[in-house]
Amino acid sequence: MVQPYPRTWAEINLDALTHNLAAIRGALGPHPEIAIVAKADGYGHGLVPIARHALRHGADRVAVATIQEAIALRDAGIDGTVMAMSPCLTIEAEQAAFYGIEVFIEDAETLRAFDEAGRQLGRKVGVHLKVDSGMHRFGCDPGALVNLVQAALGCEFIQMVGIAHHLADASNDVAVHEQSARFAQAIAAVRAAGLPTGKVHAAASGGALRFPDIRFDLVRIGLVAYGLDPAHWLGGQARPLLHWKARIIALRDVAPGEYVGYLRAWTAIRPTRVATIGAGYGDGYARSLSNKGMVRIGEHLAPVIGMVCMDQLMVDVTDIPEVAVGDVVTLLGPGVPASRLAELSQTNTHEVVCRLMTRVPRRYLHLG
Repeated sequence: MVQPYPRTWAEINLDALTHNLAAIRGALGPHPEIAIVAKADGYGHGLVPIARHALRHGADRVAVATIQEAIALRDAGIDGTVMAMSPCLTIEAEQAAFYGIEVFIEDAETLRAFDEAGRQLGRKVGVHLKVDSGMHRFGCDPGALVNLVQAALGCEFIQMVGIAHHLADASNDVAVHEQSARFAQAIAAVRAAGLPTGKVHAAASGGALRFPDIRFDLVRIGLVAYGLDPAHWLGGQARPLLHWKARIIALRDVAPGEYVGYLRAWTAIRPTRVATIGAGYGDGYARSLSNKGMVRIGEHLAPVIGMVCMDQLMVDVTDIPEVAVGDVVTLLGPGVPASRLAELSQTNTHEVVCRLMTRVPRRYLHLG
């Protein structure tokens, strides 16, 4: 029988996604729409399977970063509401109009380009107006929002869906309140001018779960939906979806004083049994985990030794009995949480899972 997952693979428990979305809905209450944020290949979990399952189990819409990600959803037959949140180039206007993708826009010039694309295709383009409330990455000045709303309403083929901003740090109460105050003032100015706001939205996972007063009409839920909740925003209810596995592909004994791996970055100080694992940084295992990371083999943790290679990494299995070539190890999952790998590699949990490369096949399961 052909083994479909011989070297390394990731198991994705879709039932955990169902659970997490239900827990998030329970925490938020019935009102705000939930957008499942599925950018960066669904945080490494798989864009299309995650979006499709989420739309069937509690998400109201899908949020991605780019027009290309949104087109991939359309090409897969997903016809629910999809919004691309990153700044759009005017040369992408025709694609957005053709595929029915909602976009985020910060200026009147871009509005006019998307309006013209809609005119040429005879269909309206859904637009969220983005406000820069203090992150200084993307969005109009809060004081310019009234004029931008007027510009959007003056475009025949623009449908103004809503107004949004983004928090720089949902864990910092002072920063949240400062940005929220600027955004609230901008929204108040729009309403005072007798103009519509559409769907108002501000919060991603942390903001939505920590601050009920900024949930508004729509929340954009990413990390916590995947069961990654290092700050315990969901009160311990989050269940990780991802279990990344690999196999031992070689074993050898190394004498004291011998080196392991590139740059001779690890030296044996005792007779050492070394297992080579069939995954490396070309699969998404961070090179920064060289001599720092660990994998789980059975009930044991084995430390990563030497430099993580492109296609393999090595671990010390001296103290683990009966290890054999072909044995399955956990690179990320039970016993090796993403939050711990993030801490060791001095990054965030988002990056740990988003690094998972396309050559790692995903296996979608229903494990309860």
